[in-house]
Amino acid sequence: MRILWGCSPRGLYNFGVRIGQARGILTYPGTTCELFENLTGADYTDLLVKGRFDLGTCGTPPLFAALERTSEYAVVASANNLYPPFYLIAHPSIKAVAELGGRTIAINKFRTCPDSVVCNQLSRAGVPRQSVQIIEVVQPARYIEAMQKGDIQAAMLWEPWVSYAERALGWHVLVDCPREVKPSNYAYLIYARRSLIKNRQDVVKGYVLAYMASMQYAKDHLDELLELDYPFDLVSREDVARAIQRELPLWNTDPAFDWNILRTAEKELKLQGVVRSKSDIASFLVSLSGMAISINGNVRFEPVSSMNQV
Repeated sequence: MRILWGCSPRGLYNFGVRIGQARGILTYPGTTCELFENLTGADYTDLLVKGRFDLGTCGTPPLFAALERTSEYAVVASANNLYPPFYLIAHPSIKAVAELGGRTIAINKFRTCPDSVVCNQLSRAGVPRQSVQIIEVVQPARYIEAMQKGDIQAAMLWEPWVSYAERALGWHVLVDCPREVKPSNYAYLIYARRSLIKNRQDVVKGYVLAYMASMQYAKDHLDELLELDYPFDLVSREDVARAIQRELPLWNTDPAFDWNILRTAEKELKLQGVVRSKSDIASFLVSLSGMAISINGNVRFEPVSSMNQV
């Protein structure tokens, strides 16, 4: 059985599945797993609606946007980032988010995670959305080009390009979203085809456990991540090392849902119009009978009855 695993755009958060695949951890007997990185979250949403993937990981904004439009998938577990893995960075002359009025901010694309997170940060700082110009640059290399040319004064970016911008361009972090957005209004989640859950729940559970084992392996072998054949445009080994030290200690390795985070994300996405006001995200989630939950490195099997069954 071939499993096509959907991934978010290239970034530090994909290191776990990359090392898991390289070390033979992200697998299940009788299957082969192929990883597919989407160009942007908006593109990811569109391909989910078209039913492209079997399993995968995705942030709440593009994932919930897709689940509003298709019943092909259900969310089965939490993934490694239970926080927005993005950083609002700015030219050194800008000292606070409140100073961004009248400025130009880069995101990769509208209808993506960076789009959702930057709108939230502007709102929190009392900066009207219409007072700033938000532009799409799609890929990290184009972010960097826009910074160098002076076309933008701020950007919602992710690692390891944040570390590059700090080192090479002297830009600095205005908002460290992984640490400062409390309570978190974002989660990275594992989804699966409903048909796969129904017919081969063993495969889905096996991959959820393999994913968590991959994340733990990444956290325990940080030096090996630097040796992966997983290049980033422009970024040096030093930048990647700094990014790893900054963010991997925050990674989650427990598949259990955090309902406080999910409900906060739901509220935020309803305010942004990503999720309809009458939607209940509980309908997007299912429980896996006898789901394996990892607690402090130990695995216990616990049936879950408080959520939807497939």
